[in-house]
Amino acid sequence: MYAVPAYAKTSQALRSAEEMEEEERAAQSAKLQELIRRGGIHDLKEANKLMKVMAGYDNRHKTDYRAKAAEEVGKIQQKARILEEMLQEYKPGDQNINGDSFEVR
Repeated sequence: MYAVPAYAKTSQALRSAEEMEEEERAAQSAKLQELIRRGGIHDLKEANKLMKVMAGYDNRHKTDYRAKAAEEVGKIQQKARILEEMLQEYKPGDQNINGDSFEVR
């Protein structure tokens, strides 16, 4: 049995650009509802700004989800390359040093 490194234990799944955008829209919608519900002057000003962003009027802070998804894929590819290098360097009979990420138990 191999110990799984901490970075491999994340529960975050790879998401498409569309899924990331939909998640942000849902978060913005929930924030807008909360701001309107509170109804203070500052809250309503923030709600107005958020509505402009949601409507596409203000694109200054718009996230490029395709680039973000490509970046995530790149990170996964890099981890796969590192794993492949580690596996290629492994030889039967190699001894694990205490604290290795893939310590045999």
